[in-house]
Amino acid sequence: MPPDLDIESVEDPAQRQFLLNCQNRPRELAQYELVKCLQADFINLLIERIASGRQPASDPSKDLSYLIDTHQKDQRFAFKLADSLSGKGAEVDFNQESQDPL
Repeated sequence: MPPDLDIESVEDPAQRQFLLNCQNRPRELAQYELVKCLQADFINLLIERIASGRQPASDPSKDLSYLIDTHQKDQRFAFKLADSLSGKGAEVDFNQESQDPL
């Protein structure tokens, strides 16, 4: 999310409630992190987080795979991220904007 987004000012009540839940829900209940940063910093942040959390696989047959869920406005950055991950041997799939990530 943009760092200057005021969630309370989101007009759509369902979207506003979703964002509030993402922001306020205890993290131990969910396996995600809500990130607020500039769009230009997002790819570098992801690459750093992936590199810092990566541990040697005990079974080399298990390949890494990532699902990139984007908004249409983010696709330019998403393709750069996918290219970087693919270059490191990861399988990358995109979730269409109209699809449910589950």
